[in-house]
Amino acid sequence: MTDTDESLLQAFASTRDEKAFRALADRYLGLVFHTAMRHTGHRQIAEEISQNILCALAKKASSLARNPERLPAWLHRATLYESSKAMRAETSQQRRQFLQIPPVSPPEDSAWSDAISHLDAALDQLPDADRRVVLLHFFHNRSFPGIAKSLGKSTVAIQKQSQRALEKLAHLLRAKGVTLTGTVIATGLSSEFAKAAPASLVQSATTAVLTGTAGYSTTSLTLMFAAKSKALVPLVVLLCVLPLALQQVAISNARSRIARLQAGPPATRTAHSTPPKATVRSDPNNLSAWKNLAYRVTLQDAHSMMNYMKDKRIELELRERLEAMTPQEILEKMDQITTWDLPGINGLQGRLLEAAIAKDPSMTLRHFESQIANCPDNMRFPLVKAFTKWLQNDSAAATAWLDAMRSSGKLECTSLGNRNSEQCHNQMMADFLGVVISDLLKSDPTLAIQRFKSLMPDQRMALINYQFRNLEPGTEAAFVNLVRQGVTEDQSNFILTYRNSGYAKIASKMAQEGGFAQVGKFLDTIEATPVERRSFAEFVADRGLSRLIGGENAKVTRAAVDEMRAWLAVQSPQDADRITGIALARNANAGENFQAAAAIVEAIYQESGSDAVLVAFLENVKSSSSAREQESMATKITDDNTRRKILLKLKPNVPPPSGDGSASPSQP
Repeated sequence: MTDTDESLLQAFASTRDEKAFRALADRYLGLVFHTAMRHTGHRQIAEEISQNILCALAKKASSLARNPERLPAWLHRATLYESSKAMRAETSQQRRQFLQIPPVSPPEDSAWSDAISHLDAALDQLPDADRRVVLLHFFHNRSFPGIAKSLGKSTVAIQKQSQRALEKLAHLLRAKGVTLTGTVIATGLSSEFAKAAPASLVQSATTAVLTGTAGYSTTSLTLMFAAKSKALVPLVVLLCVLPLALQQVAISNARSRIARLQAGPPATRTAHSTPPKATVRSDPNNLSAWKNLAYRVTLQDAHSMMNYMKDKRIELELRERLEAMTPQEILEKMDQITTWDLPGINGLQGRLLEAAIAKDPSMTLRHFESQIANCPDNMRFPLVKAFTKWLQNDSAAATAWLDAMRSSGKLECTSLGNRNSEQCHNQMMADFLGVVISDLLKSDPTLAIQRFKSLMPDQRMALINYQFRNLEPGTEAAFVNLVRQGVTEDQSNFILTYRNSGYAKIASKMAQEGGFAQVGKFLDTIEATPVERRSFAEFVADRGLSRLIGGENAKVTRAAVDEMRAWLAVQSPQDADRITGIALARNANAGENFQAAAAIVEAIYQESGSDAVLVAFLENVKSSSSAREQESMATKITDDNTRRKILLKLKPNVPPPSGDGSASPSQP
């Protein structure tokens, strides 16, 4: 027996082959479990949903075997239906209170993390055919030729369909406020779908289904209707399962209620952490009422990862109590809750800290003076916010406090380094100094430079790398002057080539807002060096070109390219062809612009005879559906070594041609 989806489904449907079903579970439970996790945010609920989906898969094995290529898409949609029903059921206050579930770790701080919460809904909005291709390719890791063979289409058609599907996903995510390219989405999908289900879940859920001990929840009944295929569960199966499922649910719910009544309120390790049964609202200094509220807030935070699941009455009660407190009382409460046995205090601490900062930022900072050197990350940013607010209200007092902290050694460290440096775990000084110097760039650039130059060289680079990425309007020229005077030539050149530096941010923002003319005017104002002009030209060419044609997905035109090249001829004439190739490649990556961009590249190549525009374009373009056209362009490169290098990148398994570049890339 082969291990294709079709053969495994048929083997289980016909002979109840346990090995075949376990193979299917091992293959697909990762997709089901992590889809449920993304949708619900609760591990225990996701595990219940995964078991329900396996039950449904066992019931539908025979019908799914007739269309095995639909299996990943069916599982994904069924999981979304089941997850939605489960989340609606979780609005029960009683279950939220007693469900003991560890919180989900937040995703990494990146653009992709912003898309995670919208990913599955966007996938579900794709047409069935597109969703099927995306899941087969990124989850099932099927090649385009393999998908084409199974679906009876050409490889080129499947490649184009996959690219269009990614662009549709980008459009759907953009509507949710998340802007990502198709390449980033493809990488993110590969990463998300590579996650396996916990081994213990695969074993327990599969065994429960095969032994008949898995019970359906009420939500699992709805997933039988989740698929849009014609192969629905026969009515007789539904009629047989429904009474048993409802009976199982009733028994399970009754047992849970009895157990909770017998157990009483959740037990805690100390007498202090058990709240009174009644909710008491009284003055802020009522210890019993405050302890009760703190317990309920932290319990809700621990069990309700999503805002819409939280009891708004608890949040309102906390807000009203904080409004009635003085800053000193709030800070005392922060110290107090650390001595209580609460389900989790980070969220409550954060809200208390924000409330204290809003009332009196200077008092808040002074309260934490002795702790700042070892301040955890979840408190660092609020305290920097407090210092920023204090500086805005009273810059002299805030600056004097910072200088006193530095001179006492409470903020000093041997090296600021980077944020992961073992030499300096505390980044508070870098954050505070960045706030002060940024403020001085607006009011007194000379003093800003003096403060900047008083730091150690590595501290200056740390500030530039981490504190000056988003400059306030009007301080750009002062920032450039600070860099020129405050770091070495080598350090300055590094900053000029770093695409996430302050220079790059200045250039990109100007290009988006005012186009090439505004960037050129700024470069003239600061009397930019040739190196600075070349770097700015590289940073802004693609953004400026996009602005000229009306947006990143608009079709590129020769007139817009000529206008860009005229500007490049003034700013960095020796690099105009190379920067043009890079800008056109990035424009082609943003939408269905490859053909138009490639035609312009070839025309410029014919006019200039320079390999630079061809090489830069081919090194930066990422359109996988245009491999044949890229190979054809590469054969025109006159330099033998460069031509071989690019052809090898495009077709690594085919020896590149030699000679004058006129040979076909497919020839040995």
